[in-house]
Amino acid sequence: MKYWIVLAALLAGGCSTSFIALDLPPVIKKAEVREGVLQPRRSVNQLLLERLALCNTPPAEQDAALIRLLTVKDRPSEGDVNEDKLDALMLASCRPARTPGVLNQLLADLTAVGTWPEEYAAFFDLMIAGQRAYASVEKVYVDLEKSYADLKQEHEKNHSGPE
Repeated sequence: MKYWIVLAALLAGGCSTSFIALDLPPVIKKAEVREGVLQPRRSVNQLLLERLALCNTPPAEQDAALIRLLTVKDRPSEGDVNEDKLDALMLASCRPARTPGVLNQLLADLTAVGTWPEEYAAFFDLMIAGQRAYASVEKVYVDLEKSYADLKQEHEKNHSGPE
């Protein structure tokens, strides 16, 4: 019985640590291409587990790590993928409302480099659909905000005249 408690404590403690060291300088990790399909070093499951850990780090650390990943000078050659962009995508997806332009650009860059395995293609499609939904909601909000301002201005104009 006490072994289960120790095991549970170890597992619980391990869940709060990051899989990607946020304080280390980024290292370019290129994906291999086999039979025309990109072969990322991590599965989508591993990527999502890393995202979970990253999204639990303080926002300031997330922002600093995202900036580091986006300012890497070395870029992979044509046909290779820089897995740092996957890390940046995971960080940008933690708070998509704060990084919509970055998230959209990373999705565009990653989907443009070649043919991804099915699970990655489905994952990117899901993220793109989420971004489209967010953009649609944001457009409705902006339109409503403009309509409200126009109505308010019209109301003030109609009720501020001589009585």
